[in-house]
Amino acid sequence: MSNELATRTDTTPAQQAMTLPQKMEYAKALASASLLPRSYQQQPGNVLLAMELGDALGIPPIQAINDVHVIEGKPSASANLIGAMVRKAGHKLRVNGDDTYATAQVIRADDPDFTFEVTWTLDRAKTAGLLSGKGNWSKYPAAMLKARAITEVARSACPDALYGVVYTPEELGAVVTEEGTPVANPNPAPARQQPAPTPSAGGSRIAQARARSQAKGTAPSAPSQAEAPAPEPESPAEAMCSPEQWQAILAAMTEQGITDGAAQHAAVVDTIGRNIDQPWDMTAAEAEKVIAAFDPTVAAEEPVQGELVDEQA
Repeated sequence: MSNELATRTDTTPAQQAMTLPQKMEYAKALASASLLPRSYQQQPGNVLLAMELGDALGIPPIQAINDVHVIEGKPSASANLIGAMVRKAGHKLRVNGDDTYATAQVIRADDPDFTFEVTWTLDRAKTAGLLSGKGNWSKYPAAMLKARAITEVARSACPDALYGVVYTPEELGAVVTEEGTPVANPNPAPARQQPAPTPSAGGSRIAQARARSQAKGTAPSAPSQAEAPAPEPESPAEAMCSPEQWQAILAAMTEQGITDGAAQHAAVVDTIGRNIDQPWDMTAAEAEKVIAAFDPTVAAEEPVQGELVDEQA
């Protein structure tokens, strides 16, 4: 009996009583609310996922819906929630700073004699390519520096307290408010301007991502030949980086061991040779260049084709 009671205290009373079908009905009812974040409205599957993540993190469903966000398939949380999870695990978290720096310290409950410390400065943010343009780093430098310091020290000191939710939406490339809440893409590219897959990237993740997108019905189907309008000349700069391209870039960088959001951003800037604020500031051609640089599948295809041509010649 004591073990059963101990297990039940790990979840909220509402979650204790709900079976999976009941959770699904609850998620469906919540998804109809217009006050939810946009990514959860009319999306009961997303609501159910947030509820399950909240169950793992030990937080109520409504808090998970408001503070946990899935960016490119990866769960992320606000810096405030990550800090709360650190303290909930019994560790000490101290943060101080201003518009020019932020320092975060963690003292683990099981190792009180050692202090984990991380400092983020504007110079460090500039080196990582985060200060270009008119993004949130120029609007809310204190909040951005604090969020980076908290998440980095938490990943270093107590990843066991985060249950895999180790990044903020901003670190994964999302545009966020001062509180760290993601906002909609301010510069969505028209669907007709998305580039078609090129033969050289046929075996890469970008082709697979686009195929999955079309199979799920998220990408518009191509019109038939009879319905297709006459082609209009487009400047290469008009076709911007698509969500599928950015997903392929993240997957390729992760396989190369580049998992930190700042490092990923710096790698993109180095590859395309110019500063950008957000992924969709890249052109589609630049995105393909980054994919080719970090996806070994793409890099391996072109030399093989070249060797076959030489051998035939």
